[in-house]
Amino acid sequence: MATGFYAFCLLSSVAQLHWVLKHGTFLVRRGESQGSMNLCHCANEEHGFLVEVRLTCNCQQANF
Repeated sequence: MATGFYAFCLLSSVAQLHWVLKHGTFLVRRGESQGSMNLCHCANEEHGFLVEVRLTCNCQQANF
């Protein structure tokens, strides 16, 4: 599975969501006028990377 940012970007949106939910660490939820955004840290062997996740109301689609 993904071990770094570039490998993560090659995954489909569904695979990215599953990976973040399994391996990511939730940091903060920030509000927006069109909904809230969740910030997660994904650690790897080097430095890790941050991912912003916005889930739609029907939870069928995630935007990264």
